[in-house]
Amino acid sequence: MTKRWITIASVMAFVLIVLSLLMNNLQKQYNRTTHVTSQSMLPGFSKQLDQIHQIRFSFTDNFSGKDIVLIKTQETTGQETWIVQADNYPVDLNKLNKFLLHLTESKRIEKKTKQPARFAKLGLNPGNAVKVRIDLQDGSATTDTATTNSAVAKDTTTITFDVGNDAANIDGTYVKFADQDYSWLVSGRFAADMLKTDWRNKQLFRIHQDSVQTISLMQKETQTLFTLSKENPQQTAFVLQPVSEKNSLAQNIDETVDATIDTTTANTLARIWYDFTWTDLRPVHALQAPEPQEIIEMTTFDGLKIQAQLLKVQNAYWVQFHAEMAETVPTQNAQNQRTQEQTRQDAQTIATKINAYSSWAYRFHSFKTDLFKTTRTDLLNHTTEAS
Repeated sequence: MTKRWITIASVMAFVLIVLSLLMNNLQKQYNRTTHVTSQSMLPGFSKQLDQIHQIRFSFTDNFSGKDIVLIKTQETTGQETWIVQADNYPVDLNKLNKFLLHLTESKRIEKKTKQPARFAKLGLNPGNAVKVRIDLQDGSATTDTATTNSAVAKDTTTITFDVGNDAANIDGTYVKFADQDYSWLVSGRFAADMLKTDWRNKQLFRIHQDSVQTISLMQKETQTLFTLSKENPQQTAFVLQPVSEKNSLAQNIDETVDATIDTTTANTLARIWYDFTWTDLRPVHALQAPEPQEIIEMTTFDGLKIQAQLLKVQNAYWVQFHAEMAETVPTQNAQNQRTQEQTRQDAQTIATKINAYSSWAYRFHSFKTDLFKTTRTDLLNHTTEAS
């Protein structure tokens, strides 16, 4: 009987030891995943956002061989904005704000290794890590954005840290601060791969197809090949306008036969204005002997007019934009008038943005530049043949 109780007691003791180890392991996992320390990754950083005037990303596999430098500057209107120093082009603010939000919200979770030989496992080795340098200054200093080397004021303070990989089983990223030997696991995911990106704003503008009033294709500004139009935003189908007899470039089409608009082609021409995301850009003056091709002109019910000039350089096509505002007839309804004023302000913002960078030429996916080759015949579905 005594041996039996000893055996039972031994089994119970073993079970308790296993449970204790299991609970201890679960507690550690809980601490790592949920119990984030209250210590910020960058203490006080959230109160210093307005003082940031430059952010530099350095990494060894940068294809250009240069650091990526983002600089805060002022537009001619006095409004602050961010540019990529290399070509003086606007930063993708959504991408930048997301990165800064990560830095303000991130907490230090766990101190990691200080052995350089083990940094590679965390992605903190020189071949993978991105070195981030954030320069803070008060409003009294200025930065010369026209030079490749920006001026750093004497009162500038610098935050420097390396960013490695995302953690495998936790919402976190490995970092190493320049003034510390140890590496750290911090909360949030903003790994090196996310920072090795094109920081330029690739979204030129967004105009919903319901806002499009007219679309014209022109060989020259005075020679219209075709014009599609709608009378109001509620109209679902475009109407193909008659071509002037004086237009010698208009195709010789007998429009007395029954013909209807190819709605797919017409709607595609209206829909492309919602997402003019470029794939490459360069100054127009840098293009070698550009040959002007067709022009697509689009107007909206808000009075915005955009011209997209197709330029041919050898076998490649580039697009140059210009915008302006036209007069619109004000509505008599007070509420509609307020809405109209707001939409015109939005349209004016788009026009100002486009004209500020009208000296740039953009590359797009080929299917968009192919639309510049749309013919009047492409827009017609002939239902009967001429007798």
